[in-house]
Amino acid sequence: MKTLDILSNVVIVLAITVFSSYVTYYYYDIGLLVSLPEGITSFFIQNGALQYVALAILVAAVIGKALIGRAIKRQARRTT
Repeated sequence: MKTLDILSNVVIVLAITVFSSYVTYYYYDIGLLVSLPEGITSFFIQNGALQYVALAILVAAVIGKALIGRAIKRQARRTT
């Protein structure tokens, strides 16, 4: 269970990074997509739907993290 909790943290961080990169690039012309090399940036810009995929993954990971947290608490109550 702890491994799933850590994995959900990693997924949340990656999804936030991708989504915030799109938002800052499109609205403010700053951020990660501006500083990356052109080959990497062009992949993300050409596939704009990735920002919505990242947002959906972020929402799913946050919901999953809440469920995992409840399961960990339930398991801790049973063992003590």
